[in-house]
Amino acid sequence: MCAHDTATVRDRLATVSARTGLSPAELGVARLYPDPAPPTVTESGTAPLAGVPVLVKDLNLVAGEVTTYGSAAHAVHATADDAAVRALRATGAVLVGASSAAEFGATAYTEPVGTPWPVNPLGAGYMPGGSSGGAATAVGHGVVDVAHATDGGGSIRVPAACCGLPGLKPAHSVVTGGGSPGAGEPAAPAGTTAAAPGVTPTAQGFIARDLAWTARAYGLPAPSAAQPGRTRPLRIAHTNTPFHCAVTAGGAHGHGGTGHGGHGHAGTGPGDPGVVPSTTDVDPVIAAATAAAAVLATRLPQVSSVVPLPAPYPPALFETFADVLASRCAGLPDPLLPVTAWFRDRGRAVTDADPDRGLAAATRTIAALPDEVLRAWPDVDVAVTPTLACAPPPPGTFSALSPAADVAVQTAWTPWATLWNLTGWAALTVPLVDPADVPGRWPVSVHLGAVGDRATAADLLDLAEGIVAQIRASGMNPEYLSVDGPGDPLGLGAAPTPRGHDHAGPCGCGAGVHRP
Repeated sequence: MCAHDTATVRDRLATVSARTGLSPAELGVARLYPDPAPPTVTESGTAPLAGVPVLVKDLNLVAGEVTTYGSAAHAVHATADDAAVRALRATGAVLVGASSAAEFGATAYTEPVGTPWPVNPLGAGYMPGGSSGGAATAVGHGVVDVAHATDGGGSIRVPAACCGLPGLKPAHSVVTGGGSPGAGEPAAPAGTTAAAPGVTPTAQGFIARDLAWTARAYGLPAPSAAQPGRTRPLRIAHTNTPFHCAVTAGGAHGHGGTGHGGHGHAGTGPGDPGVVPSTTDVDPVIAAATAAAAVLATRLPQVSSVVPLPAPYPPALFETFADVLASRCAGLPDPLLPVTAWFRDRGRAVTDADPDRGLAAATRTIAALPDEVLRAWPDVDVAVTPTLACAPPPPGTFSALSPAADVAVQTAWTPWATLWNLTGWAALTVPLVDPADVPGRWPVSVHLGAVGDRATAADLLDLAEGIVAQIRASGMNPEYLSVDGPGDPLGLGAAPTPRGHDHAGPCGCGAGVHRP
């Protein structure tokens, strides 16, 4: 069975490669396993992914196979499966190979070291996002229907959105009894040290070709626009205002900076100037499309209302989040890309701080965050926001910057997703139109975030199915819900801002800051 599944993927890979002229690496496939082991479930026929070929993100350890952590310099030959891989096998999936990943999963883009970068199926001018960019690329090109992915700050949702796919981050436990990585997280390379005890922002999951396959991968019912399982209508709230973005006196071009990167690690580099929490701009096409999706949701019988969404917390909390996220890079070994080394150095500064002012205090703040957000959103079941502040930019856009600027601009581009990693709540991104209906354009993707246990992952899938169905029924021109060409995150407003001043500026995607 496994040999057959691997041969099927090899055939699909060869077919797609011949059609596109792209190499396996450019199609998101880091490597195929020569002889994958069978699933471990006793009755795989009842498992959600029984017999389905699945690529594993190249941050996880698969017994007998090579893992590179996104860099050829850190390749290891695994002797045993890690916890996440054991859980994958229990789904009945046949693990046929590895998908490309950002180095140690540290960035919102996927530019693995020592191998060609994955190419977005929507067009080579758009980066595929990260850090699970290989997974999204392989699924989007049709190499596999489902790929394993991880999400430590948007790393399922951001690449899925970039590639015109749905992406679900399941609910997960954030604050644990101590230790890192958390249950099911990728094992750290030999010789490294753990960081951020007690906080696990990373969820294990999948990127799949559509909502139905996404539901299947997670063992959930097929999505239904009617939401038959709801006993109470959903209360939806919408905003286009970013939750946070860090802006420094040094600006976005490398003279200091900070950010969360949205993907597991970040913060102010040692010696950087002070941070000015702020918000940044949003492409007006994305803002309008997201607002339209929220309005159309009111036509669904299971939605009772749509109201404005207030800020979830004061911007000053941004630095606390950055401290915790950066600390997870403290043990990474050399050699590293400049941006990954920047995260590592910031993490070491955090973990070496006074416990009352450093990581322990930040961890306590994260533990209290869900209750704080629930108080800020007392009558909200699902938060609707954009997923990205502008369309995916060209490959190499972020890595061409200094590390501090790189992180600040990533933050401006992905200023919503991390909240759902820090609270552990489920969140879903979904393209509003089929990429096939807007060839060469980027379909706007909206982000649906559950608020506590008021909405489940199944509720989010049903809601997404309903919104997309309403868009189709409306007869709206799909071009109105898409962007013509790559975005410019350098123009999103991650630029110098004096302390004590409000930040506003021109949006590099075509207009000024959007305020709902």
